[in-house]
Amino acid sequence: MQWKTVFAVAPALVAVTVTGCAPKPGPVTRDSPKTVNPTNRATRVPVKHGLDAAAKDIVLAAKDTTIEDILKMERPSGLGDDISSPDFQDQRVGPLETQVWRLKVKVKSIVKRKDGDYFLTIESPGGATTVVEVPDPALCKGSPLEADITASRKDLEERFHPTDKPKDVDKDATVTGVGFWGQNGRPGTKSAPNGARIMPGLGFEWGR
Repeated sequence: MQWKTVFAVAPALVAVTVTGCAPKPGPVTRDSPKTVNPTNRATRVPVKHGLDAAAKDIVLAAKDTTIEDILKMERPSGLGDDISSPDFQDQRVGPLETQVWRLKVKVKSIVKRKDGDYFLTIESPGGATTVVEVPDPALCKGSPLEADITASRKDLEERFHPTDKPKDVDKDATVTGVGFWGQNGRPGTKSAPNGARIMPGLGFEWGR
């Protein structure tokens, strides 16, 4: 009788123990561990579309740089790997994001992403890579960069007719655009390890 009682009660005890030890969700604070939302990593939309308050203060005179140079820039502390920090959603961070840059590169490929961006992989003569993104002008209405974004999109559309399937380009170009802190590069991607890229792209001069 005693053995029967022990085996009858034990499963109930186990169930209670497991349930009682389950962690309860707590409030999200600035000190809470950052998590990645796999269905919506594309944040900082006002900055990437040039719709943030500081967009009007971007230095429009293009400054020459290289992919290697922007990859050496220090990623802003607190931004987070998936650029989801609430402190940076509409905050432009200099010097990368407050300047129009000009780079001589090889455009390797282009694809139209789900968010509407034209996403171009670019490579330096030394083999360093990052990306240029040109957003949908319809999402940039009122931006001081709208006209250049529209012209760049038209150029890319007429030349390459981008689709959701990546297309090889392999053409030399001088690219101009504003710097942007995107999400960190991940294994198997062309994104920069520190997340530095050009977005929005504002112009392409093809050839050397």
